[in-house]
Amino acid sequence: MTEVDASRCPLCGKSNDCGQLLPAVTSTAAEQGCNGNADCWCFQAAIPRHLLDQIPPELRGKACICQTCASAAAAEAAALGFDASGTPSS
Repeated sequence: MTEVDASRCPLCGKSNDCGQLLPAVTSTAAEQGCNGNADCWCFQAAIPRHLLDQIPPELRGKACICQTCASAAAAEAAALGFDASGTPSS
C-alpha cells in the first residue's frame, strides 16, 4: 500500500494548493489543533458532485481536488446545463 500525499490532487496528481496543509501561523492556532489557515480556495468553490465521485475510494477524505480539475469540471457541467450539484440549470 502506498502512502497518500495530501498535497496532491487525487485525480491528476498535481499540487492541490490546499490551504489546510500550510504551516500554522500562530502557536495558539496550532495548540488548538488548527493550522491557522482557516481559508482554502475550495471553501468558496463549487465542485461538481460527479467530480467528487471520481476520487478513488482509498483517497476520499485524504487528499483534495486541485483548482484546475475543479474549474474544468464546473465549466463542463455548466456547458451541459447543470449546476455544481448536478441539477439542471434553469
